[in-house]
Amino acid sequence: MRTYQILYDPEYNGGRGEAYAHQLDAVFPEDELVYRDYSLMANALDMFSFLSGDDCLIVCGGSDTLLRFRSETEGVTFDNEVKFLSPENAGRDGVRSGSVSDQLRSVSELLFVKAGGASRILGKRLTLGADAAGPVSDFRRVMGYKPIDAFVGADGSGNNFGRIWLLSVSPCEGGAELECWHGFGRLRALKIVPAIMKGRAEKYCDNRFGVKAKRITVELDRPADIVVDGETIREVGSFTVTAG
Repeated sequence: MRTYQILYDPEYNGGRGEAYAHQLDAVFPEDELVYRDYSLMANALDMFSFLSGDDCLIVCGGSDTLLRFRSETEGVTFDNEVKFLSPENAGRDGVRSGSVSDQLRSVSELLFVKAGGASRILGKRLTLGADAAGPVSDFRRVMGYKPIDAFVGADGSGNNFGRIWLLSVSPCEGGAELECWHGFGRLRALKIVPAIMKGRAEKYCDNRFGVKAKRITVELDRPADIVVDGETIREVGSFTVTAG
């Protein structure tokens, strides 16, 4: 029998956070589940006094709940397994399910974006460049965008790239995957950018940089908009994507 320490947000889902957390009773019927009210704790670090042995900590609620937990435990190394229970998790791989098990994910599997002075969870994709222009024609997309220069760091190493037309970060097994298309002029971009958007850019790979990492840092030479899971964040000078 294993012990699960459940840290729930009582205000989640219109004050039904505790009831939502108790759905775990059916997931772990043979184990011991101990429920802790997050609102009664000054800091998430208070949970460490309750954890022992191979206890598993499960944080229950929405993105705001997990972001609070992460900000309060930033820089802390966990000896215990930490999971996150949220309906939002079921859709992170593009598959939605009503199963509570599908809503339970290891925190180490999640990606966190820090940009514009705020943090958020990256579910599917972050984009920068001509791709972030929205539903416009390929011609307007290319002609209306001024390519940007940036330093791109991945797990401690990095490179400077000039004339970046498209940059994206998305989840992958073990962390995040970055793709950067750079180093060509506007006339060539009229061919390459539409090909990239259609997934037919294999012959242009000399202008592509790709890397997988647990921490990605991008520092721009001027403020620019980025799009995170469909939400536009204006005038960002730099951003980081971190796994777990």
